[in-house]
Amino acid sequence: MRSHFSKSLTGLQAIVEGVMLSGIEVVTGVYGYPVDDIIPYLVENDVNAMWSINEKVATEIALGVSASGKRAMVVLKHVGVNIASDPLITASFHGIGSGLVVLAGDDPSAVKSQNEQDSRLYGLIGEFPVFDPSTPSELVKAIVEGVELSELIHSPVLIRVTSRVLESSGFISDMKSIESSKVKLTRNIAWKYTEQGRRKRHHLTKVPIMKGWSEVTNLNQEEINGNTDVGIISSGFCSSLVRKVNTDLQADHLHLGMVFPFPERKVMDFLKNHSRVLVVEETYPFIERFLTSSSKTVVLGKLTGHMPVSGLIEKKDVHLALEYIEDDIIRRKVFLGSIIRPEVCEKCSLQKLFNVIRDLAYIEYIPEPVALDLGCSVLCVASSYGITGTAYSLGSSPGVAIGISMGTGKKSVALCGDMGFFHTGVQGIIESVERKARILYIILSNRIAARTGGQKFVGGRINLEKLLLDLGVTNVITVNGDIMTEEELKEEIMRVYDSESLDVLVFEFNCVRN
Repeated sequence: MRSHFSKSLTGLQAIVEGVMLSGIEVVTGVYGYPVDDIIPYLVENDVNAMWSINEKVATEIALGVSASGKRAMVVLKHVGVNIASDPLITASFHGIGSGLVVLAGDDPSAVKSQNEQDSRLYGLIGEFPVFDPSTPSELVKAIVEGVELSELIHSPVLIRVTSRVLESSGFISDMKSIESSKVKLTRNIAWKYTEQGRRKRHHLTKVPIMKGWSEVTNLNQEEINGNTDVGIISSGFCSSLVRKVNTDLQADHLHLGMVFPFPERKVMDFLKNHSRVLVVEETYPFIERFLTSSSKTVVLGKLTGHMPVSGLIEKKDVHLALEYIEDDIIRRKVFLGSIIRPEVCEKCSLQKLFNVIRDLAYIEYIPEPVALDLGCSVLCVASSYGITGTAYSLGSSPGVAIGISMGTGKKSVALCGDMGFFHTGVQGIIESVERKARILYIILSNRIAARTGGQKFVGGRINLEKLLLDLGVTNVITVNGDIMTEEELKEEIMRVYDSESLDVLVFEFNCVRN
């Protein structure tokens, strides 16, 4: 099979092309910006793709597919890689069967995320290859090469994308598909050596292959214009920006589409031919840190103030850095940006609930902070409510509420959406039951993932009240938030809160936006 496209493709379309050409048979994932649209689009194109309850399970399913001899992909947002990291990192040393690619969607500027961490760093921790393509064409190549390399080293491969790579468009060059795989996980791969022996084997046999690949892949491209004074090294979407800016400057440019293992020989050859090199990358100074520890060339980037330390990189940032290329250090003005939280949707029943929580916190009837979760519950920190709350990760509020109760000596209050509850919140409930914790846990139940596009989630058809009772919660109350008045809701919450036990109030309501 060959790719025969005569028109420009978006990054989203490029993923479908990469999946088809590489023979990936199963795709799992968890929704979240910027990867929300990938699974539905794959399904539309007849790919066996599915949402999973959380990132750990999604990765485990893909590992099982790989172990049985079929190729797989996992689609996660950057913070989702944190949840997946337990089986993912172990798989790097334990070994896999057929090719396994993890597509990690990073969110520079944390547009719709709780942080803007850099997924490339997982290559250092898990010691597996990391690709950072800049265009849809490179994204196709990264998927195909990723599958090939994954099977060669019996290890997962990570490909980082951002919203701008997924939304960009470009022509896809003619590419051949790779042969189908029948590589299964064998006893020799997984169980011949001790855990320590596996890592030694990894460094003896896999790492040299990975390093060799990073030195020769054509995803790492040099654009030599004969400028020995200034060079630019970049990766990901930043390389597309550099190409646009560089039409005027004509600086030599090295784009790294594969960033780990770091292609040291290729980069060192580039460095020695330039007196000053600017590194342009999002989000962390990943490439830059490799260079500052191993080069006599003056390396400029985030660590020297030439590039913004966080957020999206724009063409103006590259222009400014090049304007001050002769300065070793730049003192940048940093604008922190005051938080502006969106308000609850007009006519949403959560307004009543948040009003009650605000009023009870104001008179110190309930303690602050309130344990919140990512999703609609975090909207209660908006200015119209002013509630002080915590929101660390999806499904975190039950566990955090245990700690708040221990810290304050009072019964705490936790809010979480039903999707977050099934994602990872249920374990906190089990812990609460075992510890006989004093918590009022309010589940916002609308049976969809409202903040990520209104998707139906795994677990949405399970009877919440029955499940909670089976877990050992003795007092579960379900209320219809759409028909209940604010005063009725206040009375019910106060009544339930006054008990000394673990109580769960399931607040059912319809999402007005989805």
